[in-house]
Amino acid sequence: MEVAVSPLSSGLVQDTYSGELTIHAADLSSLVLGHVATVPVALAVIPTRDQSILDDGLAPPIVSDAWNRASQAAGEAAPGSNIVLWGSDLATERAFADPSENGSGAQPTVLLDTSVLITDSLGTDHLANVLLVQPDAASLVVPEGVSLGTAQLTVWRRRAASAPFSIEVAQVAPGLFSANLSGTGPAWGEVITMDARGDELSQPLANYQAPVGSRPAIPISLGAETDQVYLGMFGTGIRGWSQAAAATVGSLSVEVQQVSSYSPGLDWVVLGPLPRTLAGRGQVDVALIIDGRMSNIVTILIQ
Repeated sequence: MEVAVSPLSSGLVQDTYSGELTIHAADLSSLVLGHVATVPVALAVIPTRDQSILDDGLAPPIVSDAWNRASQAAGEAAPGSNIVLWGSDLATERAFADPSENGSGAQPTVLLDTSVLITDSLGTDHLANVLLVQPDAASLVVPEGVSLGTAQLTVWRRRAASAPFSIEVAQVAPGLFSANLSGTGPAWGEVITMDARGDELSQPLANYQAPVGSRPAIPISLGAETDQVYLGMFGTGIRGWSQAAAATVGSLSVEVQQVSSYSPGLDWVVLGPLPRTLAGRGQVDVALIIDGRMSNIVTILIQ
């Protein structure tokens, strides 16, 4: 049996709304309703391009580039990945999303009147979760349900829309975050040391208390001969992997122990144990190879 649901969007502002549809089965002899299922539903209120008008005299947004937020590679996007758009008039000022404000813990789809519409290769529209906006940039999460292939991004600010900007959405677009959010240099993560008794000790890979742009790597030790040392690092565009996950540290192959979703747009990767032959090597490169696609290179410092 098919059930058609027709939502009423009149009076709703541009945003994504969610709720639940509860289905009951009726016992016609007793008129008692029996619960069958609860189905989550979502409604995206999206203006059409012919509704785009200049609002309050503001210039329309302009998108000039799109990068993988971790690797800084142009056009690198995957479902669930964090990308950053560059351009002009993308927002009136700088603002960060606060998931606690909507009570659900989810990132908003509208921030300071700015939203990002992604029309995927099948023509389906999706509103992206917006993490940060400022006049020349917008950081967002590509929705998990976006189909692979060429997608069109449109930035809406109130009722003014940018021209569509094309990106290629692949199953994975692996990027590793650096401590300075530059795509290179000290990795963003921690070293995890497990001793012979199974006790764990975690330490940061860089000094995250220093200002972004000047965060130095913290030297790590491979410890005693009986210790096993792992790297835990943040990345994006990795969670959709399906075939193979590999890594190199200082040109040596290292096993990928874990790939998981950490938060919207943010993935967590655990590598190791690190070969003891790396001891004393100093700065070494770290890279991921996910389903045959290589990430950017970040570094760690080994005593």
